[in-house]
Amino acid sequence: MSDLSRIEASEQTFQAQVEALRRAASRWGGRQSSIEKEILSALVFSISEVGSIFLEVQRSNLLTRQALEQHLIDERARQREESDYVRSRLRDGIDAVHTLKQINERMVEQKLMNIVASMTTDLRVSITNQARAMTQRYHWETAFRMLGYGCIIMVFGFVLGRL
Repeated sequence: MSDLSRIEASEQTFQAQVEALRRAASRWGGRQSSIEKEILSALVFSISEVGSIFLEVQRSNLLTRQALEQHLIDERARQREESDYVRSRLRDGIDAVHTLKQINERMVEQKLMNIVASMTTDLRVSITNQARAMTQRYHWETAFRMLGYGCIIMVFGFVLGRL
């Protein structure tokens, strides 16, 4: 049984009892003096009013409690939405960080490739120049060696020819 139906059942029971009290007071008051009738009427009226006020307070408390419960439900829903929004933003941020990391890795790889390519180009030029210099040196050494051997042979030929 819900709280509102329980309050309505209490009100019906209370109204029935107040009505029974009024009937009993009117029967009893018919035998008594007018002062007693007035006192009984005032007492029945006071009891009726106090009961009505009590029932209204119960209704008001129920409505206040329902409003508070609804406010709590709404607040939880709002907090859930905010939390979902924050989680979504965090996921987006994490995805952005991963994307930036990948971009950064690719940029580093590209820069390393450029550096290696530059180094290999410089090395190739340097090795080519060194190979050319070594070849020239070999040719000069060979030429001077042949010239030296030729001079020695000429000197031996000249010396042997004079003997």
